[in-house]
Amino acid sequence: MLLRIGVEPDEVRAAIGALREQFDPRRLRVGQDLTVTLGPRADGDYHRLNGLSFDLDFPDRMVVSRLPDGSFDVTRGK
Repeated sequence: MLLRIGVEPDEVRAAIGALREQFDPRRLRVGQDLTVTLGPRADGDYHRLNGLSFDLDFPDRMVVSRLPDGSFDVTRGK
């Protein structure tokens, strides 16, 4: 899904890799709502992935965020 909306493959791998440390992405369900935050990239060919989030079981939410160094952090909370 992230590739289809124009996120660079390396960023997709990094974000999903960070997510896998706390949540198995294969557990996402068809029709489950995801919030994806994008920003512009200097090359103009891709969108920069700034983060994504989705609800687990109410009230828990999983949030993937880009850190200043370009890596991704995952938090699980309410």
